[in-house]
Amino acid sequence: MVRKALIKMIIVDELPFSFVEREGFREFMEAVCHNVNLPSRFTLAPHFIDYNWKYHKRIINFKPILSHKGEDMARYIEDCIIEWGITRVMTFTMDNATTNDLAVKEVKTSLPNLLRNGMYLYVRCLAHIINLIVQDGLKAQSQVVDCIREAVIHIRVSPKRLTDFKACVVDSKLKTKASLILDCKTRWNSTYDMLERAIFLEKGYSDWLVAKSLAKLLEVFKTKTVEVSCSTYAVSHRVCAEINDVRGSLIELEKENNDLIDFKTMFAGVDVEDVKAEMQLLYKEYECLFATPSNNEESNKNVPP
Repeated sequence: MVRKALIKMIIVDELPFSFVEREGFREFMEAVCHNVNLPSRFTLAPHFIDYNWKYHKRIINFKPILSHKGEDMARYIEDCIIEWGITRVMTFTMDNATTNDLAVKEVKTSLPNLLRNGMYLYVRCLAHIINLIVQDGLKAQSQVVDCIREAVIHIRVSPKRLTDFKACVVDSKLKTKASLILDCKTRWNSTYDMLERAIFLEKGYSDWLVAKSLAKLLEVFKTKTVEVSCSTYAVSHRVCAEINDVRGSLIELEKENNDLIDFKTMFAGVDVEDVKAEMQLLYKEYECLFATPSNNEESNKNVPP
């Protein structure tokens, strides 16, 4: 009964699966019903190209797990690879959790035919890195975001306040049934969605110039996150170009900003030139690995400047 109720809560409230893994929730469940084993899941989704050069993605593993330790995660991955008879693995794409470092290190010792002895086996998720950059940058504008977040919570928590707010929206001649959105740390881009909706409904309560500038800024990152998270085509070769696009957009927004947002503080640690240099080295590695004497000259033309 408890597990069914938990599943229903996740579906009805549209919560992320990771909700059950949070420390606070686990402490709550331990106090309320300590004998319940909370579920946790492990998903493995390979991306591959078939003999007709058609791109595919499949979920080949989705099952409950008992431990998030690196050694145990490695064992789950190895068991799945053996079960499916997979003999060639080029890369694993994961987020920056330290357990993933250890998991890939353990798996590396048991996989044959690795590219450059596994030098490129662990590819960090670009969408996750973009999210970390944004979350770090938002700390510089936390006062503005926190004020809007608290206002949204204050209105949404009370049915009467929410009804009064909707009445204000109607009085403001806004023809919409859209309501306020509250962001969630585990949902990437949700802060942008919260700000965008609040700005759309601003006549219901106030006007924020900083919020508008911030939403415009976050829209850049949301667009890139969606693009690099696509699973219907390969995106790894576009990493440098996408980050460079972000840089260009930030430069343009900084010109329009009128000092409302301190860009230098928000993105002090972001250096596109470092990314560009790393990508050039990687392209040269690929050239050495795959180019033949007959096409060396042609390959050199395709290496980005």
